[in-house]
Amino acid sequence: MGRPVSHAVRLALFVMIQACMLACSSPPSNDQSASAQGNTSAGTEDQERVAYAAAKVFLSEIDAGRFEETWANAGPALKATSNAEAWTAILHVTRSALGEAKDRKIKGFGFTDHLANAPPGEYAAIGFETTFVNATVEEKVVFQKDQGQWKVVGYFISKQFKAQL
Repeated sequence: MGRPVSHAVRLALFVMIQACMLACSSPPSNDQSASAQGNTSAGTEDQERVAYAAAKVFLSEIDAGRFEETWANAGPALKATSNAEAWTAILHVTRSALGEAKDRKIKGFGFTDHLANAPPGEYAAIGFETTFVNATVEEKVVFQKDQGQWKVVGYFISKQFKAQL
């Protein structure tokens, strides 16, 4: 049998934190060296184009409810700590209440050569503002480059709540 879902949830939280760090990264302060963080950038137009193409494929699969198919393009960092059943369960839970995707706009890109507790390599995060039938949310997709291809290692949805006073 595979690993328990709770392990996959821990991985998802780890990658979500890393994706937030990529998307919201700032230059290191005096007490943090750039080498400890790795090289982080917004990426070149070519990097953004290729990563966006990978995100479009991934998002079209989950928009169609084909969660199982996304495992075929999972990156080594995800496959080392999870399994297809746990990944599929997370995607199903994450997307089930939102309904059909109506509109998706890119919010930004982040590229790095290092994520904490992950092997050195090339990583990319892409943020989207997405309107679904039942909510408008921020989606983040995190990729790892493996054999020249961007492979998914994380997918996260967050909803911002605004208080009416």
